[in-house]
Amino acid sequence: MCIRDRLDAGRGDEIMEMDFIYCPDTRVAAESVVSYYREDPMMDTPTVLGETSVPTLVVVAGADTTVTDLEARMADRVEDDHIEMTVVSGADHMFRDLFLYDAADAATAFIGWN
Repeated sequence: MCIRDRLDAGRGDEIMEMDFIYCPDTRVAAESVVSYYREDPMMDTPTVLGETSVPTLVVVAGADTTVTDLEARMADRVEDDHIEMTVVSGADHMFRDLFLYDAADAATAFIGWN
């Protein structure tokens, strides 16, 4: 039974097996799938950052093949005084290997830790 059929039948909380987000072969409820994949501006980083004044650092993975347009979409947001962005060149979506250290260095500099 597909996700839409489960929701229409009132069985959105029913657990099914599928690849979900970054987890292959996992168990998830149909309602969770729809909640994650629906169009929702509050799950969009540049949109959410436009609603806050909290000092924020956005770390972009330069070789991300999952979220490929974040750097470009952040262009207007980095004009805001409270938002900074850094790009970790070569990093993939999960910041594997030594790229994680580059992200951590950017974060510690942003919050002022020595």
